[in-house]
Amino acid sequence: MKILCDTHVLLWYLQGERQHFSPLTQDVLLDETNELYFSTASMWEIAIKHSLSKPDFS
Repeated sequence: MKILCDTHVLLWYLQGERQHFSPLTQDVLLDETNELYFSTASMWEIAIKHSLSKPDFS
């Protein structure tokens, strides 16, 4: 299955913060038969938030 993840999913996934995900979401993300995709817009959003000193996206 192809899965497009949003920015928070990208950040939490990369930081290993699995407590943010439901058990089903964890299963989907960790299933190696799935293809995870992240938008280039997520990189842009992270860069903007970082430049505004808002790494927690608040």
